[in-house]
Amino acid sequence: MEWLILLFSILFYGATLWSYDASQADFIFQLVTGTVLLGFFLYLLRDRREQEEFVLWLHSNRTEILTGRAFFHHLEITPETKFIRYEAVISFALFSSYRKSRYLIEGGHFTLIHKTMFILITLLFGWWSVPFGPFTTIVVLWRNLRGGHRHTLSTIHE
Repeated sequence: MEWLILLFSILFYGATLWSYDASQADFIFQLVTGTVLLGFFLYLLRDRREQEEFVLWLHSNRTEILTGRAFFHHLEITPETKFIRYEAVISFALFSSYRKSRYLIEGGHFTLIHKTMFILITLLFGWWSVPFGPFTTIVVLWRNLRGGHRHTLSTIHE
């Protein structure tokens, strides 16, 4: 999913380079859009890296957590800790790709930023698949606006 956003970013930067004789408004629009898309790409890469790090930590500390508690980046993790995940969808032509956010610790992470990012990605890229793009976009937006997917340690299977 991240690589599709990078491809769109490159296309907008390319359009900026090849449209130097276009209006200044078009040039600025293409440059800003490419930069925003590059930001989404970098955000999703970081999110994936942090997810992998957390899942590895979770597996290596599972016994400690189940017998009491453990700390991940100064955040206490117990068997009752609540986790939240948001979802994004990117659609193109005949396919849609889903991506869930990393596990966010309820009360420990500022989830509004993550929720907003995944909603924006879905709003920008979710609609563009025939015939299911609009339907899946609405479903994913509804889930995110209602608070995402909620998990506890017992429901994390990664």
